[in-house]
Amino acid sequence: MKYLQDELTAKIPLREENITEFCSPVHTGRGELRVEDGCFVLSAPPTFDNWEEHNCPSDGDYCNFGSCTLVLPVGGKEYSWCNRLTFQAFAEDTGIPAPMLYCGIRNSGRYPVPDIFCRSGTHQVSLTAGKWVTVVWEFPEFCLEQLEEITISMPLNGDFGLGLPDTTVRIRDIRLSRVADPEPYKGWECGKTIAYSFAGYMEDSVKRAVTQIPCSTFTITNIQTGTSLELNAKPYTFLGKTYAILDFSRIRECGTYRLAAGGVETEDFPILTREVFYTALTDKLLGFVHAERCGCAVAGKHPVCHADIVAEHNGEIKSYHGGWHDAGDLSQQTLQTGETAESLLHAAALCPPLADALLEESRWGMDFILHMRFGDGYRATSAGITRWTDGIIGTMDDCAARVHCHAFENYLFAKLEAEAAMTETDPLRREKFAKAAAEDFAFAEARYRTHGMELPVFFEHSYSSPRSLYAAVGVVSCHALYRLTGDALYLEKLKSYLKTLLACQNRVPSLPLSGFFCRDESLRLPVHFTHQSREYLYGEALAAALDLCGDFPDLQEAARAYADYYVKLTKKYASPYRMIPAGVYGIQETNDTPENREAFGLCHLFTDFDSSKESHAAQIRSGQSLGSGWYVKQFPVWFSFRGNSVIFLSQAASLRKLAAALGDNERLWEIADCQLYFLLGCNPFRQSLVYGFGKRSAEPYFALLGQTEGAVPVGIETDGDGDDPFWPCGINATYKEVWLSSATAMLRNL
Repeated sequence: MKYLQDELTAKIPLREENITEFCSPVHTGRGELRVEDGCFVLSAPPTFDNWEEHNCPSDGDYCNFGSCTLVLPVGGKEYSWCNRLTFQAFAEDTGIPAPMLYCGIRNSGRYPVPDIFCRSGTHQVSLTAGKWVTVVWEFPEFCLEQLEEITISMPLNGDFGLGLPDTTVRIRDIRLSRVADPEPYKGWECGKTIAYSFAGYMEDSVKRAVTQIPCSTFTITNIQTGTSLELNAKPYTFLGKTYAILDFSRIRECGTYRLAAGGVETEDFPILTREVFYTALTDKLLGFVHAERCGCAVAGKHPVCHADIVAEHNGEIKSYHGGWHDAGDLSQQTLQTGETAESLLHAAALCPPLADALLEESRWGMDFILHMRFGDGYRATSAGITRWTDGIIGTMDDCAARVHCHAFENYLFAKLEAEAAMTETDPLRREKFAKAAAEDFAFAEARYRTHGMELPVFFEHSYSSPRSLYAAVGVVSCHALYRLTGDALYLEKLKSYLKTLLACQNRVPSLPLSGFFCRDESLRLPVHFTHQSREYLYGEALAAALDLCGDFPDLQEAARAYADYYVKLTKKYASPYRMIPAGVYGIQETNDTPENREAFGLCHLFTDFDSSKESHAAQIRSGQSLGSGWYVKQFPVWFSFRGNSVIFLSQAASLRKLAAALGDNERLWEIADCQLYFLLGCNPFRQSLVYGFGKRSAEPYFALLGQTEGAVPVGIETDGDGDDPFWPCGINATYKEVWLSSATAMLRNL
């Protein structure tokens, strides 16, 4: 495996300075800082026993046990010449499963670091206990005109109640340096390289690579046979820049290949059967999902965890552990666990060698779904956890799980439970899932009648769900329950939800693009998602309706309009890498109206309509103009939460669901397959975003999970108000944070 970190470490600096020669170190936070044998030593207990004494919320919500920090005050010195920080770190083996550090840069002047959301200027380092690690942080995106300080911080995240000794990390040789060839971090251009899928291609799929090397032809060589084929390169212009598309889709023989264009060669890559490709990818993703298990021991990751996270409702108390941690920070969300369980069930049918393991893992998640129900429409839904707890209920490190009743979630849980019932072989489990599905659907309907759309609990990522998505989830829920029970009542309800869904689709022929879904029947606001997305439900709902009531008025037209929208969107407006654009935006969305304010509040956290209005408008206008105030955006309008892996993967999953129903596999699956290849290296940064799968794999933000193959980050972001891809080497949340939903979205794309 070839990791990007190894390439960064091997670079020879043109200039460097030992930063500790120009400043006096300072200790802040808990524990102590000492100097031993030329090393700075950070050491502190991994826990404490009182939140309020350490300036934390009294309930410890989303808190760890502080940090022990080395501060290097620079005092505003000019360091605009440097573009990286390096040092060496050694974590003593004290039993902490994933020792780590956070590096920080604070720069003032015209180019302040960090940004207003504190998403830049921080870099996470995963350490290996008992081993010296060379840390390299490239940051050519910064201009350090007035460098104020550098910090290296050791977070303290608990010891499972085991009474572990002090957490200790040694740091040495801290240097600021400059290298001649920093890693590309912004823009669509790939330069004099070839961007391709490092993990290979599927034999029956589109196969494309991208370059800006001047060439009219290219060659593809079968390494086993030594035979080469010369093919024509296809010119492609995007946003004023010229690219060459190396399309070798005609090659359908499995084997190992290499591309060459303009004197530049790729490394070897495979062409595989779809089943073998899916199985190899799924094996990695399954490893990551299993590592995220909550409530049981995971070898090499953690012992039994979080038994003291509790949920209480009407006098009933449940231990909120099970399913999977939502991200590297150990948060847990019941809905995310449910969707992951469903995606594992989906993958089991497509990867026979892994079927048993996938079904077992899926059952682990679905059992958690059942256990979190209180039986009256309420369920334990989430917990903000960023620490390892002692597992003893009643001690200070406990955390309260959130509990609520929400229509959208009950619709989706009913669908998941019905699907589990249809695949379950154990009669008792089948009965439990079937009963829960019927009850949760009834709870959803009752809640929706009385409360309509609701803003979910803060931090639970169903907050951007509009009325049209409620209709879509109603359709898929009815479809699953009808298939399970045969009760005609569900078919009639499906038609009612379908009528609402179709009324929310923009099929105005006068627009350059139409067929997309809007938030409601007024058709004034297109549906948008930020770094989370359930776009897949639209395609699934249309496919489900076609399955049961294909003669429903306008249904065929609506399904084809939706498919054609994505075909036109990717054919005319996509980059050469074929990443699906985020969609259509209208500048009228920034007008100060109650409708716009409500939609904005449902889509964006940590900001508000008034303070973000200027940035909101600038982000929309950075897209490709369609005229009349409409724009195509490659990336969403977003603020604090950024990263688009789930955005385009959810769009692709929607097309896969619809393809078979329309008999349009070739066009729609080509678009969907390209999204997998984009994540695996056919992108402007030439990196595989699936850690450990494909060469030049880039390390994401693991947080407390530690380095884990198969992890997928939230995704590529943008810089400021622009619409160009931005992917700096700094490892930080949210864009590089590993999320369960990102792996789930890939599994959904098989």
